[in-house]
Amino acid sequence: MSTSAMNDQQTMDELNEFRAYLRTLPEVDTRVVLEAPALPFAPLPELDADTERAIKAAALVANERYLNEVIEEHSFCPFARGGRAQGLTVRFVHYFSGNDVAPLVEVMKQIAENPNHVITQVIFPMLEVSALDWMRFCQDVTRFCNAQLGTEAEVYAVAPLHPALPYAASNPFSLIPLFRRAPDPTIQWVRNDGLKGIYAGRERDTRFVDLDELDAFLEKKRRPPLFDYIAQTNLKMANRLGIQNVDRALAEVSQTAQKSYANILLGGAAAEPHPKGGCPVHASATPDVAPLQAQRSGEVWNLGAVRDFGKRVLHHVLVDGVDLVVVRIEDELHTLYGRCPHRQALLSHALLEGSQIVCPHHGWDFNLASGASEGVPGASVHRFESRVSEGFLWLDHAALEAWRAANPVAFTSGELVP
Repeated sequence: MSTSAMNDQQTMDELNEFRAYLRTLPEVDTRVVLEAPALPFAPLPELDADTERAIKAAALVANERYLNEVIEEHSFCPFARGGRAQGLTVRFVHYFSGNDVAPLVEVMKQIAENPNHVITQVIFPMLEVSALDWMRFCQDVTRFCNAQLGTEAEVYAVAPLHPALPYAASNPFSLIPLFRRAPDPTIQWVRNDGLKGIYAGRERDTRFVDLDELDAFLEKKRRPPLFDYIAQTNLKMANRLGIQNVDRALAEVSQTAQKSYANILLGGAAAEPHPKGGCPVHASATPDVAPLQAQRSGEVWNLGAVRDFGKRVLHHVLVDGVDLVVVRIEDELHTLYGRCPHRQALLSHALLEGSQIVCPHHGWDFNLASGASEGVPGASVHRFESRVSEGFLWLDHAALEAWRAANPVAFTSGELVP
């Protein structure tokens, strides 16, 4: 078989595989929907304001991981990082406890007022809905919302995102849903006029050429349609990483999000809101106690007697106006800067989960050994190299001053940015 025939056969095989994949998906209905679509899922129960706020915060953390650790890290969407940096992408979290889609219409109306918002993600944490039902619902609700805008042409196209979207690994186009396996069911709306700008010059439209110019047209090197180019590039990257590895990474983000919601609901059911606000799941682990006062001895600070640091307890130590948190795991003591970089909440009020401390207000986590956050890439708190000697924990004054010089914005003990 010639090389040309082999290439033709490969193309036909891929096309047949893609057709088989398409038959597994719901048909796209292009009719204008004038009536609100029925919900293919049960509305969520009403929650108190603190718990709902914590659920929404956890959903954003999960979505941030999905974007940072998978989509943007491996450039599966070449516009994701730049779009967010330029303010072209906006995100909403919708806790769906009602029985109608009116709030979604209001979201679309709101974002439609700003033509610079090209991509909008509406995240729906905790919804129990199958991937295919979600795809149908996204199509129907988008047509309905477009109709409510009252414009001649549809303003928004939709890309349903769901943690269990079906995909096929052998074809660049049938693999696309893998990258749309967001941690929660999500509606991604894209402005049609924004799409035209992105795909300008790289469309798949029919081209009409004068017969006298046909030879010159065929000889001219043409760029492939942008959609095709991205799909093919994503397939190459996924194969390089291992498609199953990408699948597992996305599943882990989703599973972690679901565990976070469960923890919040379980904690919120039994705990009163913390007097300083924040996530109810962490409220029971945030006792208000006076900080330990470090004592200076020459060029070192005495942070306290080792015996006074209970195991797996977060201790607030005040060192010359600087808040530190000291945690003892077995015989090892960890000393970190004691305020979360997000909103400067005291980390002595945090929850200890394995080798992580989790901020009580918005769920940011930090590793005791490094200070780095696993859930919020790029975030960290400083880890001080303290040492044990003669039964006490010591910190060099020079190390404290070096940190202070590098971090001139200080917060007075007891101050909390809401």
